[in-house]
Amino acid sequence: MSSSLWVIVASWVMVFGLFVWSKLRTHGHISKSSCYYGILVGGVLLASALLLFQKPSQFIAMRMHKVVYARAGDMLPQLQGNEDGEKSNELMESGGSNLLTDDVSRELPKRSNINPKGHPEVFLRFKNGAEWPDDKRIYLRSYALEQYREGRWSMIPLANHKQFQPEAGRESITLNKTPANRAQFAALDYRIYHSVNDTGRNAMISMNGLTRVWLPSLTQLANDVYQLPTITENRYSYRQSAKPLDVDDLLEAQLEMKVPAAAEPWITEVPAVFHEDIDYLVAQWRHLPLGEALMNLKEMLQRDYQYSLRTENVDDREPIENFLFYEKSGYCEHFASATALICRRLGIPSRVAYGWSGGTYYPEQDLWLFRARDAHAWTELWFEGYGWVSFDTTPVSSENVPTPSVAPEGEQAPEPEEFDYNEADEDAEPADDDYLPSEPTVDLVLVLAGVVLLLALVIVIHRRKDIRIAVMPAFISGRPAERSYLHRFAAECAKLGMPMDRGRTLRRQLELIERAGIKIEFASDLLAYHYETNYAGRERDASYEKQLAKRIAKWARERAAKS
Repeated sequence: MSSSLWVIVASWVMVFGLFVWSKLRTHGHISKSSCYYGILVGGVLLASALLLFQKPSQFIAMRMHKVVYARAGDMLPQLQGNEDGEKSNELMESGGSNLLTDDVSRELPKRSNINPKGHPEVFLRFKNGAEWPDDKRIYLRSYALEQYREGRWSMIPLANHKQFQPEAGRESITLNKTPANRAQFAALDYRIYHSVNDTGRNAMISMNGLTRVWLPSLTQLANDVYQLPTITENRYSYRQSAKPLDVDDLLEAQLEMKVPAAAEPWITEVPAVFHEDIDYLVAQWRHLPLGEALMNLKEMLQRDYQYSLRTENVDDREPIENFLFYEKSGYCEHFASATALICRRLGIPSRVAYGWSGGTYYPEQDLWLFRARDAHAWTELWFEGYGWVSFDTTPVSSENVPTPSVAPEGEQAPEPEEFDYNEADEDAEPADDDYLPSEPTVDLVLVLAGVVLLLALVIVIHRRKDIRIAVMPAFISGRPAERSYLHRFAAECAKLGMPMDRGRTLRRQLELIERAGIKIEFASDLLAYHYETNYAGRERDASYEKQLAKRIAKWARERAAKS
């Protein structure tokens, strides 16, 4: 039995138990008990419907979420405590980012609840019929951040921005000299397509191992962070040549990995607060060759840690401390950051790259499409003779992890030369259409109809004028507030051990009490008023009913004092 059905069964057992309890009670009463039963049963029915019809329930919840947040407007910054962390959440939800600022940095959010979207963001097409291997993943990097301090990854900008232009007689810009050991790997030529940010400051997207780019100009802001030239069109399209590598490539080729003798401090330093705990983790791998140590690290993270777009961090800890040693649950940015810091304690220079991975391949168009849900973060490691290579430890078993796929036969991607990115952003929906239906379904209609019927049931029960309480006789009609003196009298009778059973008249009840030797001085007044207002047409008198209620209360106090 599923967990949802267990909840439904438990709820109905609770209702049945309360029903039996009320039947077995032999004294006292519950004011408006029928109303409470109606509300209780209605609530259980509604919860059952929401659990049984989960997809339409999620549809309602998400639509309500959008309405509430749209109304909240400018209040959100005041309500969200960790502003920079929330911005990181928003970036991960909206997809990868190629927007550049003066201080490119990302603060890891202490808590997260990410809902990635599905709109197209980047297109990739290999030139000259080149094919990407089926067993490899594509990593498109927007920028890499190298310094980690106080839960934030930051770019280390160049003291002076470096300007590039094609050499005389050439159309391409040569960016990086291929490291010696990397030269043995084949170069890939490809074309990138993506949108233009309104600010005019757009980061160039590329694979790692980039060597050439076909652009009229380019500005380098930091190590492997480049700003594209300003254009008047609404999309970029540029050709590149690169020799992308990841750790698996080096292991498959059985190539030795060596760390450089010296490296910049910002790609090797780890906050002191982590030294002892991380050193305890890596002690088991220090004696191993680097490749074997890295595979052990990857295996540990994918075995002992869970991928989740939602993190709780109930103790408000530093994000990586919480991920590594407490919650052990997070998304790609947590895995990449933790991997980078652990590798640094192994002596390997490292950083975190942000961009896209996975993607969908459209064979008929020979085109790769990366959507917002393919936004990803991974680790890059620096090895002597190879430069920066990708190292991704994020588990691939989760459905939310971006993984490469092939589009169904006949399905077409938007043409990158004609695609309107602005329109796509405005109309973007969450990525998983199965998780959140875009239109109401039959199940949704049934849920809504059930909610309406339940509300109607509660209202009808609440407004009935002839509610009967299980421990009350038939002569007490109306809601408790309308005949409060009678309900008070019935309660006191129950305390005497002489409950007013259903079907017994008030006259008969008074006679039974007198036979038991209990004197009621106001008995004749109570009986006369009750019969005159119910059968002789006498108007109800609120003040007189209050007097009767007070006399009943006084009678009860006097009996309590005597006993």
